[in-house]
Amino acid sequence: MKSVFVVLLGILSFIGINEIVRYFDTIDRGSDTFSVEKAILTDPNFFLVLPDSIGVMKPIDIMKESAAVFLYFDPSCPHCKAQITEIITHEKDLLNIKFFFVTSYPMDDMNRIVREYSLRKYQNIFVGHDSKFRFEREFDVQAVPFMVVVGKDRKVKGTYVGEVSYKTFIKDINSN
Repeated sequence: MKSVFVVLLGILSFIGINEIVRYFDTIDRGSDTFSVEKAILTDPNFFLVLPDSIGVMKPIDIMKESAAVFLYFDPSCPHCKAQITEIITHEKDLLNIKFFFVTSYPMDDMNRIVREYSLRKYQNIFVGHDSKFRFEREFDVQAVPFMVVVGKDRKVKGTYVGEVSYKTFIKDINSN
């Protein structure tokens, strides 16, 4: 019995516990075609903590029938700041898109970005803290900035790592 346990432990170590957890997570949801991208975008239980650290927002309620871009960012990352600048510089061309700037970094750092870029003044930009690291986990974010472009139909149209031109968002959203 002890040798079976040792062999099992060796197999788990070799395969990687994360892959096993991911596999069983997929099975638990009852579909082998399960898409975490779709789940997080349609889950009414996915919420982000607002900059005031009291209120929360549910992206699903704000998206309604709009296209959206989720930008996962590190407040100290120069490429993330450049991406934010790209979006706010061309905001007049992007008014029909909802932007969700998401971070799991400390709230103080997130709020510094909100102030530095005057993000409260944009009606289509929402900033939130993912205190449960759900976005990062479900999209397997490996680097920042990381973006997910979502069409009006709530389907993922593209994912990007690094800086991306605002024209790319528009092209993705307008694609079928």
